[in-house]
Amino acid sequence: MTQKFLLLFALAFSLLVSAQSFEGIITTSANQPSGDTEILLTKESAKFSAITDEKGKFIILLKEDGNYKLEIIKEGIVTTTENTTVKGNLLKNFEIKEEAAPAEQK
Repeated sequence: MTQKFLLLFALAFSLLVSAQSFEGIITTSANQPSGDTEILLTKESAKFSAITDEKGKFIILLKEDGNYKLEIIKEGIVTTTENTTVKGNLLKNFEIKEEAAPAEQK
C-alpha cells in the first residue's frame, strides 16, 4: 500500500514540475480589468483556454512548450489574434480595445 501511494505521489509531482503555464492580466483601453474574457491557445489540434476573473487575471496550464495561436475573445470587442511561443512559464499582459465587432454579412 505504501509503495502504491509513493508511486502515485511521485507521478503527480512529476506532472506538476514539468507543466508549463501561460498567465497574465487583460485590461481595457481605459486601464480597467477585463473580466469574463476568454483566452484560447491552439497548437495543432490541441486547445487550451481560460476565462479571466474579475481582476482580469488568467492562467492556462500547458502540457508542453511550443508555438501556439493565441486568441482573446470578448463579446462586443474585436478579437485579438497572434502567434506566441511558450518556453516554461510565460507571463504576458494584454490591453484590448473596446470597439464594436464588425457586423455579420447576410
